[in-house]
Amino acid sequence: MMISEVDIVFNYGGKWVFSPDLVYCEKLVHLWTSFDPDLLSYKDIRDEFTSRLGFVKVKQLLVVGPSGKYYLVEGDKSIRALLCLLCNKFKVLNFFAVDESESTVFSLHITDCEHSLGSGGEYDLQMVRNIIMRKWRVLAMKGGGL
Repeated sequence: MMISEVDIVFNYGGKWVFSPDLVYCEKLVHLWTSFDPDLLSYKDIRDEFTSRLGFVKVKQLLVVGPSGKYYLVEGDKSIRALLCLLCNKFKVLNFFAVDESESTVFSLHITDCEHSLGSGGEYDLQMVRNIIMRKWRVLAMKGGGL
C-alpha cells in the first residue's frame, strides 16, 4: 500500500537526555500536515530547522523510527530508506535536529535500521514472532524466562 500523505513533526527547543536512554525533553513542535512523501528531501527538512526554527546550522538530523528509537538521517539516501518504512501505522515522521553548538548525539543510522517492510506495506508479523520464539528458547535453555 502506498502512503499518499504524511504528517511531518519538527521537534525543537528542547534538550537531549542521554541516560539511561536517549530522549528529547521539553520540546516545541512545528508541523507540516498532509505532506506528499514523494516530495520529501533532506535539504528541505534541514532548511526548515534553520530558516524557521532558529537553528544556526544543523549538525545532525534524527528521526523516530517505527520502533520508537531515534535514528540518524544523513542525506536523501536516508530519506528514501525512511520512506520505505511508511505504512498506515507509521505515517507521522518526527524529526529532531542537533544545532552546531549542541553536543553530538550518538545513534544508529536509519539506513542501518533493522526494520523492513514486506511488499504489502505491513510489518512481517510472522518474522517477528519467530524471532521472539527463538529468543525465548535461548532464554529457556539458559534457565531464564521472559
